Amino acid sequence: MEKDSNIPKEIRDIWTDAYKFHATFIHMGNTAEEWEQCANTLTHLAVRHQQHPLAGKLFMAVYEYLSEERKEAAYQEAVAGG
Repeated sequence: MEKDSNIPKEIRDIWTDAYKFHATFIHMGNTAEEWEQCANTLTHLAVRHQQHPLAGKLFMAVYEYLSEERKEAAYQEAVAGG
């Protein structure tokens, strides 16, 4: 049984999808195809949540976090290989 919450279901669903979005792409590589899939998923989620402002901010925050993580990994690979 779900515990009562003072947060509306539509907002809880946004948080749930933001978590799933992060979990889905946390271990992706850094290829163009993977980034395209990630961006397409972000767009799909934004549409699913009817462009809700919280959804846009959370999904973009996850996307930017993933991007920053890959920049560091790409830099480390370049340094190690160079």
